[in-house]
Amino acid sequence: MNDQDARNAIASLEARLSKMQSILQHQNDVIAEFTTERNTYPKTPSNPFADDVKRQFLKSPLKFYKEVNPRKPILSFDGSNYVEWETAIDRALQHAFVLEKTFLNDEKDQFLGLDLLENKAVAALMRSTLDDALLSIVESQEMSSSKDLFTLLRSKCQRSGRRHKIILVEKMLQFASDNLPASESWLARFCSIMSDVERAKLTIDEFGGLFLQALAKAPPGTDAKNFEYSTK
Repeated sequence: MNDQDARNAIASLEARLSKMQSILQHQNDVIAEFTTERNTYPKTPSNPFADDVKRQFLKSPLKFYKEVNPRKPILSFDGSNYVEWETAIDRALQHAFVLEKTFLNDEKDQFLGLDLLENKAVAALMRSTLDDALLSIVESQEMSSSKDLFTLLRSKCQRSGRRHKIILVEKMLQFASDNLPASESWLARFCSIMSDVERAKLTIDEFGGLFLQALAKAPPGTDAKNFEYSTK
């Protein structure tokens, strides 16, 4: 083999080696890309127990709720037991989705992670734990989103002492309407009411609104329950 042939052979080997290196580099790039995607979007490992718990919830939300909450609270029409009801609903959802933290009050919106069946089950759970009169009003809204349903119930029924303040105003109206003669018991009753009003820290504007609400009656032809609910 002369020098020219030797140079040609070496050049051919170098070309093949370069091509093999390019192929190897491409393969490494592909592997690196798959590795990055796997680390960025890790798959949640399947948990047979968690899957079984959720399956029970999806099959019968109300039955699941009653098993988790022995007291089985039903949200009353006036929302007076709202805190108890929300706590029970949250407890059921924490169990259903095997969460360490709250479902309803988590910084992460847990509703956004629900699929179609889960959304229907959560909405069914809420509707199944409402007072009949309250349920009739909620159903008239024709809401399919569990998040929208919960937002509506929270806005209408959650009270930060509001229900107690309404009761205070009603006590004042009842005291005035009784029109009893002055006596020690009459004065003690009045002082008790005023003491409660002071602790409730009622502002003039708030008192005026609650006073008007306590006096308001449903117009003729209007459903009394619907009217009471709409003025809350």
